[in-house]
Amino acid sequence: MSERGRIYSKYPEGAGGAPSAGGYRQEQSWYKSYVRSTKSPVSGSVVVVSGVMMLLSVFLPWIAGMSGWKLMFSGQFGSSHNFLFSYSEGLFFFSGFLAVLFGILVAVGGVMRIVGWENGEVLILISSVFSLIVVTVNIVMAYTKGVVPFSSPGGGVWLFAVFSLLAFIFGLVSWPAEEFIVTEPC
Repeated sequence: MSERGRIYSKYPEGAGGAPSAGGYRQEQSWYKSYVRSTKSPVSGSVVVVSGVMMLLSVFLPWIAGMSGWKLMFSGQFGSSHNFLFSYSEGLFFFSGFLAVLFGILVAVGGVMRIVGWENGEVLILISSVFSLIVVTVNIVMAYTKGVVPFSSPGGGVWLFAVFSLLAFIFGLVSWPAEEFIVTEPC
């Protein structure tokens, strides 16, 4: 993107410092460029690790000793079940499918930030916000509905929550700032 700007000088170009006739300002054209740096290897690497950990959290216990992976394919949890969620008597619990999906999307967004492709931060932020919503619903449902007496969210849910939050924070921190550069005169 570029925006044309004007800079005025009292002396004409190449006049050797001598004022122009009548001392009027001469118009000189400059171009302003807005450069957006999309490379961010450090924050991109942290986001990739976060995405991989979100993905790996699926294989750890989520609730009642069942992993997020097992919740996707097993009909043992809830009366209504599909690969996205289980529902039973007011309990709504997401399976590990969305953790796999959002973990992959966050990792891809991190790779986009490392390589320097545009809109990686948008992918990171959207994926991490939705993953935070999913994990919040799971934690709230586990504590308020009491799936199994004395059960709480397992380590996989907490790992998913921590790395979703980390991806969100580094998605915001790595948001590229526009740099203003004035190029040479025409």
